[in-house]
Amino acid sequence: MGRKRLLAFSLLFSGFVLAPFLMLFFSALTNGEGSLSFENLHVLKLTSRQWVLLGRSVLLGVGASLGCVILGAPMSLLLNRTDVWGRSFFRKVYWLSLILPPYIQAIVWSKYIPGGIDSGWTGMTGLPAAFFVFILSFYPIVTLLVSSGLEAMDQSLEETARLHRGPWAAMRKVTLPLLFPHIACGAILVFVFTIINFEVADILRLKVYPLEIFIFFSAYYDEKSATILSLPLIFTTLIFVWAQMRYMGEKSYVNLGRSQGGGIVYSLGRRRYVLALFPAVITFLALAAPILALLKGAGNLVNYGNAWKGGAGAVWYSLWTSAASAGGMALFSFPVAYCLVRMRGGLRGVLDFLIQTPFGAPSIVLGIGFITLWNQPFFDAVYGTSLLLILAMIAAYSPFVIKVISAGIKRVDEDLESVGRMGAGPLKVAARILLPLTAPSLIAGFAVGFILSLSNLGTSLLVVAPGRSTLPITIYNYLHYGADETVCALSLFLLALTAASLALLLLIYKYLSGRAWR
Repeated sequence: MGRKRLLAFSLLFSGFVLAPFLMLFFSALTNGEGSLSFENLHVLKLTSRQWVLLGRSVLLGVGASLGCVILGAPMSLLLNRTDVWGRSFFRKVYWLSLILPPYIQAIVWSKYIPGGIDSGWTGMTGLPAAFFVFILSFYPIVTLLVSSGLEAMDQSLEETARLHRGPWAAMRKVTLPLLFPHIACGAILVFVFTIINFEVADILRLKVYPLEIFIFFSAYYDEKSATILSLPLIFTTLIFVWAQMRYMGEKSYVNLGRSQGGGIVYSLGRRRYVLALFPAVITFLALAAPILALLKGAGNLVNYGNAWKGGAGAVWYSLWTSAASAGGMALFSFPVAYCLVRMRGGLRGVLDFLIQTPFGAPSIVLGIGFITLWNQPFFDAVYGTSLLLILAMIAAYSPFVIKVISAGIKRVDEDLESVGRMGAGPLKVAARILLPLTAPSLIAGFAVGFILSLSNLGTSLLVVAPGRSTLPITIYNYLHYGADETVCALSLFLLALTAASLALLLLIYKYLSGRAWR
């Protein structure tokens, strides 16, 4: 496929990603006869209560971002630049807390941990409780991004500064300035993910702006007002999406190659044992404590059996729809990622921004957009079927998969392709050179898409096929029925499925990596 065709495909894909939002806003700005109407814009004149909700959401996003930077950046520096005790173990397990979706953390800490948030032993209610949950859920994002920066960094710069200026001066003058784009990007992503989340607020009974949008749609059945009401939130998040693109530039969000800067720079001496408490406590709170609480809350094996009877259908449905969604993401994201990596000029930045739009869109808005777009007579074969859920997941999470695949494509020397094109067409070059060398990144992208789709609640709650239910929706429903043992057991099923799938995909990734780059 020539580069012009790749560009055309990428533009079409960006159109697919943006179509639900464009259709939603077109519908909100037209009357029943299809004529342009601005009568719904009065909703933009927020009430004092809505201003409070928007301010609370922004405050929640800022607080979660700061908290994740305070925990995530030092965690990365400790695990990548020091000889802290247990370094190898913590590097392997800290990111596993990402398999616990924020709503599972909220459920666990509000209901099932003895002396948890609801019992008041921590003195946390409202915003402090949400801060706690979001920081535990999202701090690995900052740690991963900072680790990616450290691994890509030329370690000789740090060593030289350390020899001439001392360790702390080297940290201040060299390491932190070079890491600033990764730290800023991590903080921005946490802010965006927090400000658009409504599930945690709903579980913690905290009133925030995304929940107000959801209420307008689900309780008042006012789709147009819900759409207009989402505009301030979307514009805010898109500004931050642009900012993280500006900070990262050509840098990779993930490092799929061998690191240059993973060695130890700072020796902690006897302090290595005391400082190990930092990653140990955070990992316990974010990963071990929730799992132990779920195991205790689920009770005996009979409860697991009852949960399986009630949720087996949702388990299998979630597995195959998530696999189909992840496969679609990998398939469509590969040519788009290639176009973004190899293309030059201003159009590349525009295309990148358009494709990343779902980053800043609340899951509720994406769900409403898909309903509006596909609920048309000529789309009967899609609307009301599982295909709608799969398409929604592809639109929501392809930007993540594109970033992962892009990191793999950047590792392939463009000269290899140029030499290959001398004796073969573009498709043969892709099949014989590009795909074998980028296969590990495709598997990594598939894994990211699969896990995100498997744990999705906000969008699937709106677009799931009638009579069907995903595992997160089933957990959400049982939570509101007060079936605590079933909620815990089903949550453990979700975590076990995620962990098992991740382990399998990791084995495949390592196998393909060994074959591609040996």
